[in-house]
Amino acid sequence: MIMLVVVRLVRELAKDFRYVEAIALSMGEGSTDQPRKHVKIIEFEQILTNLYKKVMN
Repeated sequence: MIMLVVVRLVRELAKDFRYVEAIALSMGEGSTDQPRKHVKIIEFEQILTNLYKKVMN
């Protein structure tokens, strides 16, 4: 049972991290064509918010 919870947590972390990574890479290339998405993990959400603030400035 605990193993299942850990696996689900790792999957969620990996999914959110890949999204943050994709946004950061697209910003580095000068493209921000990916739609804004909210993630469940607070720290990743804060990173995304800061990235989008930089795009808007």
